[in-house]
Amino acid sequence: MGAIWGVLSGLGAAFYTLLPRKLLKEYDTKLAIGWAMLFAGIVMLPGSLSLATPKITVPVFAAIFYVTVFGTMLAYLFYVASLNYLSPATTGMLGVFEPLTATLIGVAFLGTRFGVPEIFGICLILATTFLQTIPTEKLARFSHKPTILK
Repeated sequence: MGAIWGVLSGLGAAFYTLLPRKLLKEYDTKLAIGWAMLFAGIVMLPGSLSLATPKITVPVFAAIFYVTVFGTMLAYLFYVASLNYLSPATTGMLGVFEPLTATLIGVAFLGTRFGVPEIFGICLILATTFLQTIPTEKLARFSHKPTILK
């Protein structure tokens, strides 16, 4: 299941990095993100109505507000706005560092345990990032396709 969700997550990241380029040339980033989040909220509404509603206290409301505004809306707005200045490939590669940064912040400030699986995951993230920086011409030399000599 983890592999399936990982592949689906990668496809989703590719889509939301590549698809908005044409849209952002015609419309303001805030307008496009606002409509996208409104549409997503409407689509998710039936599923959220079926869940039990927790008691909303001031700290719970503040936490929901913080995650919604800073962790979702502004983070995605800045990410999509960066597509106006960076190529989708560069933006995608920078996005790869997000789990690495989250892990290191968790260890440094939250006292999260850091073991061999985490080190292995960081190595995989870094390896993927470095593999993406190899130009296509260099990759062609490493392929195992037979070449025909004339």
